[in-house]
Amino acid sequence: MKEGYLYRISLQIIPTLYVWLTSLLFLTCRIKTHGQEYRDQLDSQNVPIVGSFWHYSIFFIFYYLRNDSGVVMVSASKDGEYINRVARKMGFVTVRGSRKKGGMQAIKS
Repeated sequence: MKEGYLYRISLQIIPTLYVWLTSLLFLTCRIKTHGQEYRDQLDSQNVPIVGSFWHYSIFFIFYYLRNDSGVVMVSASKDGEYINRVARKMGFVTVRGSRKKGGMQAIKS
């Protein structure tokens, strides 16, 4: 399927703009973490952690965990490409899949 010119341009501009604006916004915020000791305990044991969150939290989660090594499952849809690019710009490894399309294959990889 041939993608439109506007879509291709927006895939370059929107993720970069999102990362930049998110970073600026959260530089003005004070963040308080509750339960960090539990995460530190798991990190010291070097065990993999699976996290999940609601879609509305993605704005903060990507910023908060940007310096951690992690893998993010992103929808294989056309719209998922925006999130895929944002996640990669913030340092995450991404796998593409969803509940209906390639989810198990994405989890296995």
